[in-house]
Amino acid sequence: MTPDRCPFCGERRMLEEDGAWPSVWCARGVGGWMMALRPRDEQHLAQVRPALAAAVRKVLAAMAALEAPMVITDGRRTPADQQALYARGRTAPGRIVTYVDGVTVPGAHVQGRAVDCAFWVAGTVSWDARQPWAAYGACAEAVGLRWGGRWRTLVDLPHIEWPED
Repeated sequence: MTPDRCPFCGERRMLEEDGAWPSVWCARGVGGWMMALRPRDEQHLAQVRPALAAAVRKVLAAMAALEAPMVITDGRRTPADQQALYARGRTAPGRIVTYVDGVTVPGAHVQGRAVDCAFWVAGTVSWDARQPWAAYGACAEAVGLRWGGRWRTLVDLPHIEWPED
């Protein structure tokens, strides 16, 4: 990581090795807290439905205000990407991570209705179960999203999705 300046206040901040901003939170922005997403996060949001993108921005802002910043780790998937995940624990090594095959059942990621997020802890992505996942789920549900942490089978804490049309 290399130092650079915050785009909102000019304070020195750390950049990721690829030059991308981690989520930056600055109290000097217009109207209070402002958020600058990493370019990777913006790319994920550009690929999903606009209503979902707007809701996810609210969730990320709320989590930052709770001093638990998050990043987007996955957004829209191709059917081939979904099939590869479906193969895990079946025909590929690993544990089962999804019941959605991407073809018979396209799923919310393939339809651009879902993202997965993780916590940004000391410059690293964290899926640690000790992170405030319940707060994340509550924030998502407060803006009308479904949270995978409520699922009875194959609980998916990082997953939030726009309800089906």
